Amino acid sequence: MPRIEVEVTHPNRVLFPDPSSQKGITKRDLFDYYREVADTMLPHLKGRPLTVQRFPRGIGEKGFFQQDFADSLPDWMSGIEVAKEGGTVMHPMAERREALEWLANHNCVTLHMWQSRQGRLHNPDRLVFDLDPSDNDFAVVCATARATAGVLDDLGLACYVQTTGSRGLHVVVPLRGDSDFDTARQFARDVAEVVAADDAAHRTVEVHKDKRGGRVYLDVMRNAYAQTAVAPYSVRARARAPVATPLDWGELGSRGLRADRFTIRDIPKRLAGQGDPWADMSRHSRTLSGPLRRLAKLRA
Repeated sequence: MPRIEVEVTHPNRVLFPDPSSQKGITKRDLFDYYREVADTMLPHLKGRPLTVQRFPRGIGEKGFFQQDFADSLPDWMSGIEVAKEGGTVMHPMAERREALEWLANHNCVTLHMWQSRQGRLHNPDRLVFDLDPSDNDFAVVCATARATAGVLDDLGLACYVQTTGSRGLHVVVPLRGDSDFDTARQFARDVAEVVAADDAAHRTVEVHKDKRGGRVYLDVMRNAYAQTAVAPYSVRARARAPVATPLDWGELGSRGLRADRFTIRDIPKRLAGQGDPWADMSRHSRTLSGPLRRLAKLRA
């Protein structure tokens, strides 16, 4: 496909102010970051409707979420029209490097993606367990991620882990895409209940924050039609521009690991040194039929 030149407008606009420096992180920095990580990031985004978080005046001022780009998507960029009550929404899709550049130039700091892809929107090809801490004890979040992985492994499923760039971790399971969302979400809910019951002092599936009592919340609500999760390698709208970063499981024990450990400054060098820990994820996709039977026996 022909190369499209995407121009950066207002490249020196500071999107991430830094109180300790006059420069901060600029729109040019964001643009260059998404261009640099595009080859790694795009396979995870291919075919997925996106909802983006935009900050035209930088993260120090109020931003907004946008999913409908019907009036602004360039003709060379992929989009997908999705039905909604009373009409349709034209979600952008990132299928090429220039799409990430175009989004960055429109101050789209964070990309949130569906769990399903074009052509099979009602069939998720990944499950997401969002481990949300109630306090700052990140070691408990890591222990919960390992416990979740242990249960999933016993059920015959591969799983992967990433920092969210915000507060917690995501444990992600690649699926064949042969189950519907209701089946997948109920499966995720049942797994979360098993994990939480194994250490009820530190883990919970309680939806209400005031009832969690300082425990890690295993959130499975992203496993529903049209729900989104932060995309791998997406920048978050927080100080220092942290990035949702796929990890090797062995890194969970790393000293100093936090949900916002890796930033826009770190990721290109990290990828050059060790590559993408999720690069072979799709090869480990599994159907849910066997794991559903095993989980039923486990819960019984």
